[in-house]
Amino acid sequence: MNETKLCRRCGIVKPRSEFGVKNRGPGRKPGLVSRCKSCINEIGRTIQHPRRKAGLQQPQQPSIENPIEKTCTKCNITKPIVEFSPYYKNPTVLWHWSSYCNTCRSVYQREQVANGYERPEPGLALRLLEGKLKGVCDGKFKHGQKLLPFELTVAIIRSIIDSQTKDGQLYCAATGVLLDVESQDKPLSPSLDRIDNRFGYIDGNVRITSLIYNVARRKWDDDIVLDAIIKMATCDSSIIYTLPEFNWVGRVMERKRSQIKADAKRNNRPPLLIELTTTDVHIMVNLQSKGDQLHCAVTNTSLNRMSKSTPFSPSLDRIDNNFGYIHGNVRIVALIYNLARRQWDDNIVLSAIVTMATGINSLSV
Repeated sequence: MNETKLCRRCGIVKPRSEFGVKNRGPGRKPGLVSRCKSCINEIGRTIQHPRRKAGLQQPQQPSIENPIEKTCTKCNITKPIVEFSPYYKNPTVLWHWSSYCNTCRSVYQREQVANGYERPEPGLALRLLEGKLKGVCDGKFKHGQKLLPFELTVAIIRSIIDSQTKDGQLYCAATGVLLDVESQDKPLSPSLDRIDNRFGYIDGNVRITSLIYNVARRKWDDDIVLDAIIKMATCDSSIIYTLPEFNWVGRVMERKRSQIKADAKRNNRPPLLIELTTTDVHIMVNLQSKGDQLHCAVTNTSLNRMSKSTPFSPSLDRIDNNFGYIHGNVRIVALIYNLARRQWDDNIVLSAIVTMATGINSLSV
């Protein structure tokens, strides 16, 4: 369990001891309130205390078990308990029902709609920060076997958003494409990316890029990734690749088996089914080759030499991620395409690649 929590008011990551305990009702485990103790104290000093002193604070109603009536805090009329909406499935205490009676609550909601009120959505900066906090513990971000410093706050992310915003639109810092700020898990959704992967999420080392660019970038420099995107978008076959020897295919299979075992152990789940043999992979190599060049099954780009750490290194990709590495469900693609694909369909990924390539070309003009 993480020892830190994000305060929804000040946007600062603090130890869990800085938050009060919240009773979630009968049958549920207690949790922590969304605001830290400092913010709650500030609210009490600046808002609640002046209202209480001026006589505007509503009196707190006693905690009565199995009540038969309740006083509405809006109209100040005592009504039967059935006139109030319960907050919980099995209410037992007085505060388990709403403060407003159903009549006053309906009037209040109609007034809100008439005034153009819309339920506020979480801000983009807070949403991006909460997405990264899942791997944070004691101010450190676990990246593989490393613990990197994590010093981001809502204020820092907001300053990054402002620096990458033009005419009210947020653009990717690497490709220059317009980001879809309303979505969270699409190729062009905004994502926090470290500029230098040797360092953590600290001020000055973070930018906002598209999600597909972030997952595809890995440890490579921007120039290498941008060049790979343009080659995939234009189906450039200028990279010449000599057909691999049979031993190379064996090394690919061993690396894939090791990766599957490591993923299963890390995610605490059974390993994926793998039925392929070195002979099956070698047959795929021959089917996807034109002359002496091996081509990506999706982008048709030529794959480069036998290095395992370049964007156009051959990589085994599952066509349908719901199944394992079985016959008919595996193809050979470029490593950068395999990383970028995630769970999306080929059409979605290819469309995002073309969009990024267009943005890159517009930046170079």
